[in-house]
Amino acid sequence: MNTARLISVTAAIAASVALFSPGGSSYAAWSDTVVLAGTISSGQLSVEPVGTSVEVVGGTVVVTASAHLAVQGDALTAKLDLDLAGFTLANGTTPPGMVVDVSETTGRLTASSGSWNVDRTYNGAVVTARIQLPVAEARAMTAQPRVIWRLQQSTPGQGWSAQAVHEVSFAGVPSIPTFPELGCLPGSSEGGSITIFWTWDGKEPLRWQILERNSAENNFKVVQSITADGRTVYTVTVPTQNDNWLYSVRAVYQDGTTKETQYVTRSCAVVK
Repeated sequence: MNTARLISVTAAIAASVALFSPGGSSYAAWSDTVVLAGTISSGQLSVEPVGTSVEVVGGTVVVTASAHLAVQGDALTAKLDLDLAGFTLANGTTPPGMVVDVSETTGRLTASSGSWNVDRTYNGAVVTARIQLPVAEARAMTAQPRVIWRLQQSTPGQGWSAQAVHEVSFAGVPSIPTFPELGCLPGSSEGGSITIFWTWDGKEPLRWQILERNSAENNFKVVQSITADGRTVYTVTVPTQNDNWLYSVRAVYQDGTTKETQYVTRSCAVVK
């Protein structure tokens, strides 16, 4: 943690200079005359990033950004804000599937988002923002997502602030098929076939696999088409004799990970 220099509120406001540490944080020291037994009181505001992570759980991206608070000084209070900058789609709107949770090591900050009043009892606490959103929405973001924790002095006086910036990258997030289940057209009762279809709005996987539970993988021809709203639809026709023949589709990614649908039967029933 950086040791803050002691400078006056008046000088800081006039200069309007932010003090940043190499870790993406800023700090502020303050000195002010307060009416508390006629004493001069001083302190420090600091918020520093302690960890940022991005992981994929199923079809959900989970971003975690934690920061350490330093709130020191007699009668010092400050406002803590969470800013999710750049978490927007191309049209400037917030992803509809995004969920934000906030926690703090003493258990006092549990609201989903907003602004909180903190004092020296929060000194040393760690605050954590947890952002969850669907993979497709994360990959559709066009700006640079950043999680920003800000501290703004409330009393005594005003004007001192500090912030910690967490830059988030979704570059390594794999495309995930948008199909929770397959759609299909039923085949004939015996010796016929079924047509299976699914949609996709992400990056093309390395390859598709069509799997039949009772036989080895085979090389069915997958036909690709584009819908009016820009989604890619894949269709494949596979042979089937009865409802004991169960088919699924698997997407195989460049890094070797896979995502597989549920099975469907000839009658288009879904098998968990």
